[in-house]
Amino acid sequence: MTNVRFWARTPPVTRRAEYEYPKRPFKGTQVVSNPATRVRSAYSVELTLERCDMSNTFKAEIDKLRSAYEAAVAVGDASAMSPLLEEGAVFVRPGAPEWAAMAAAAPGLPFPPGAKIAISPIEVVALSKEWAYEFGTATTTYTPQGSQAAIQLHDTYLVLFRNTGKGWKAFREVASSGPPPGGWPVD
Repeated sequence: MTNVRFWARTPPVTRRAEYEYPKRPFKGTQVVSNPATRVRSAYSVELTLERCDMSNTFKAEIDKLRSAYEAAVAVGDASAMSPLLEEGAVFVRPGAPEWAAMAAAAPGLPFPPGAKIAISPIEVVALSKEWAYEFGTATTTYTPQGSQAAIQLHDTYLVLFRNTGKGWKAFREVASSGPPPGGWPVD
């Protein structure tokens, strides 16, 4: 079985770091101020970034990988997920209390028995022949033991894929219980 780490929550943040940026940003750098948090941040805009063309083959491979992951969750077989993951893959699930309750219902597994996941990609981008990412939302549905009512959990995710030479595999995933820009998709 592939060595995969799942983290239920991140350590608490005890202080906010503030960074000093030059008064005149470097060429191609934009400085953004968020009035709500009074935090300034800078990011670089690389105008010559060349992305690989997203061929139909690439899209089909990522779609197949996503469908196989949804099927593995539905079957409840962690070993069916292993071939879809790169060795050493790391997944960080949302840290909200509802997600902690689901994790408690699935000791040692990423999902409780009977869970289903519906993944809705918003953006899939090939960065190079080796790296790609997918940004989107997912809805996980499960029924807690002893309950008749199913619970739905929503998350926004970013998955980094790696082409291992034997196909694309999930390498890193970070998920949040917060909605994506524009809100949750309407079914």
